[in-house]
This record gives sequence, structure tokens and C-alpha cells, in this order.
Amino acid sequence: MIVAEIKRRGKKIYSDEKEIPKPTYWDKTKKIKWLQDNPTKCPKEVAFLQKEILRMKNCLLQSIAEKAKLQKELQSKLNWRSSGLCHLRLMHALVENKEKYIKRDSPLSRTQLDARNSIEHADSSVWVNTANTYNNPSFNPQSMIAECHSDYNVSHDLSFLAVEPYHPATAEMVKERVTAYRTGAIRVVTDWEASGQGNGGCLGDEIGFGDLKTRPTAALETQAAFLHGLPSHVLYMWELFESEGMLSCTLSRLSDKVGVSDGSPGSIGAVAPILSCAGKKRKVSDVEDSILQAVSRIEAEMEKDMQYARAISIRERMDALQDLRRKYRHKEIEARIKGYKEEEEELANQQIQIKLEYKKKEAEYLKINEG
Repeated sequence: MIVAEIKRRGKKIYSDEKEIPKPTYWDKTKKIKWLQDNPTKCPKEVAFLQKEILRMKNCLLQSIAEKAKLQKELQSKLNWRSSGLCHLRLMHALVENKEKYIKRDSPLSRTQLDARNSIEHADSSVWVNTANTYNNPSFNPQSMIAECHSDYNVSHDLSFLAVEPYHPATAEMVKERVTAYRTGAIRVVTDWEASGQGNGGCLGDEIGFGDLKTRPTAALETQAAFLHGLPSHVLYMWELFESEGMLSCTLSRLSDKVGVSDGSPGSIGAVAPILSCAGKKRKVSDVEDSILQAVSRIEAEMEKDMQYARAISIRERMDALQDLRRKYRHKEIEARIKGYKEEEEELANQQIQIKLEYKKKEAEYLKINEG
């Protein structure tokens, strides 16, 4: 647009075509300087430019006002930690995008990679789609009745109105939540499987990791015993994803029939087989070493995931403390204006306590990130 304007004014100023400026490769500073040095003097053009400047100013002010209003609305929203309905709604939003979720790690073809740069395919990842589904007012699911925990003996309303007081979902938030769900589920399912699933572990190797369909009733009744402080929605995700065929790709667990004999990293739960490729039995000491290496690898992976989930939890608490401190600050200013001394002092003390807790959480967060 600036280049076209320079050429238009140049044609009016210079009669010789050779003297008309060619600003295509000028930098922005030079273009602006030329326009300032050669202002238009036509009254109609001046009036038009003044009108456009005023319109742009109004648009900018309106944009700033809308952004401030949105920021104020977000500050008034509650954190997800105070309600389990948000987590259940997010899980059902993931089920709505099941096909993309299952194929989220599939390699893309060259055509698909090139298409990602187009406007039509921009921001079309499973995390973006799930966030859009969660924030959609027309998406109003109901939770299923599950036997995994007493919290889900009845169906819960997961409509948009039920979660409207809480923060809306974003793509980054969805990805972080799924990571936290996966970490908790792997921990619970691993302990549950190791316990014998309420049947002494005599069901054979045909049942997959975390599979619930062919488990006895006694096994299903013991799931909640392995939460160890984790929220109950981890069990709900386990049962929901298992019923929808999404559990195996969530836990990323190899089948018990598959083994990694070369100690290859990155395969959670992979244990070296007792039989070699030639079919000969390996020494017991070699088998024990392989199992110990696999167990160490599993523990390291789980510890890493737990640290990541803890960092997310601390970050959420820090954000909540900042929101609370800001709220108390506004109340303190109102109390000062109205002359309420006692209320002002109390609010100031509460802010000091919040600041101390924030610094403590910040130190924990930095320690985890450094580790």
C-alpha cells in the first residue's frame, strides 16, 4: 500500500517518468520519510487521510478495550482445580475428536506437511480442535455412570453452562492436561496390574495393559485403592478411554508379548524376552539384568512424568495466587477510598501471606525446572 501511494504521488510531482521514485526495495524508514517530505496538498485527499486516521485510531482503541474486557473476564474466571467437571468435559471433548487423537503422532505425508501452511489447515491439531470443542456452547455432554469410583455412581451434567464460571480451554492447556492424565493413569494402572487385579494375576497374558472388559468384578472394585492422592477423574479417564478404544494410545504401553532385547530406550514397560531370536534359553542372570534395566527405565520415565505433572500443578497454584492477590489489591484500594482502616489492614496482611506462598511455590517450580 505504501509503495503504491509513493508511486501515485510521484506521478503527480514529476513529469518525467525517469524521475518517478521506485520504492519497491526501499526499507520502511525511507518510505515513510519520503511520504513526509512530499505530503499531498489536495483537499479531498487530505480529508480522506484524516478520516482514515480517525477510523484506524477508533479501531485500535476498540481493540484495546475489547482486549482489556476479555482480560478482566478471564481474571474473574475460576481455576479448574476447584471443580472436577472441567476435567470430565475435557475428556469427552477428546472423545469427540477421537480419530485425530488416535492419529496425533502419525507421520504426515509431504502433501499434508505442505498443507499445514495454508489458511484452511492452520491450527487444525487435535489440541486446537479439542479446545474449540470444549469452548463450544452447543457441546453439552453427560458423564457416564462408572464403577471405578463413588464420585461417578450418578451421571453429571457437563454442559457449557456448568463450566462457564471456569477458565476456557486453550490448546496448550489441553496438551498439558492430557500429559498429567497420562502420568497419573500409568502410575495407577501399573500398580493395579502388579497387584493381580483382584484375581491373583491368574488371567493369563491375553489381556492388554489396563484392559477392563474381561476383568472380574473383584478387580474393578479395587481401582480406587491405587489413587494414592491422585484425583478420581484419572480413573474416569481410564474407564472412558478404554470404552472408546483410546486407552492403548494414551498409555503408550507395549503388549506383554512384545519385548526389547537390545535395551532400546523409549519403550515404556518393555521387558527383554527370556527366549533369544534363535529360540535358546538365556541365562537367569542375563534375564534378571534385563528385567532390572527395564524396571529402572520405567521408573526413570515415570519420575520424569511425575515431575512434569507437579510443575504444572505448581504453575496453576502460582497463577491462582496472582489472581487472588490482584483481587485483594482492588478490595484494599476500595477500602482505602471508603476509609475502612481495619478492612484495609486485613487485606494488606492477606496479600503479604499470598506473596510469601507465591515465593515458596516459585522456588519449588524453579527447582523442578533446573532438575
